Amino acid sequence: MASVTHSLMNIKKAAVLFGAGTDEYADAITSAACVGTSTTVPWQPISGNDQSDAETPQWVINLDFGQDLSAPTSLNAQLLSRYDEVTDIVIRPQGGEAGPSIEAEVRVGLVSQVGGGRGVATASCALVVQGQPTIKAADGTVIYPKPITP
Repeated sequence: MASVTHSLMNIKKAAVLFGAGTDEYADAITSAACVGTSTTVPWQPISGNDQSDAETPQWVINLDFGQDLSAPTSLNAQLLSRYDEVTDIVIRPQGGEAGPSIEAEVRVGLVSQVGGGRGVATASCALVVQGQPTIKAADGTVIYPKPITP
């Protein structure tokens, strides 16, 4: 059996492009996680041959960020003003144009809170992925969803 090399992905200088892809918000974000869920539906016919089927995965991108209402272009203001709109997001864990990426069309959810108590005001927002995200390896190869081969 061949040993597969494992290269840890160190997240530093990440980039998050939101909207038209020209505004980069990494300085506002503490976490950007693309989370998928899927359930398996089991079925047992009278033959005793168990069967199951996995449902289509549902994805959400969870953003945690520092609040900033100083300008209409801040991430906080953009998320509040774009509630329920569909827009694009690109997450580049290692920044720049090269390297791995997560790209998706998302529906903007409700920002969790505005304001807060003592200390840094933070908030979160769930961006519901429309369809499936495209996850690419560092070399640009699409690794999800699986490419369809004839």
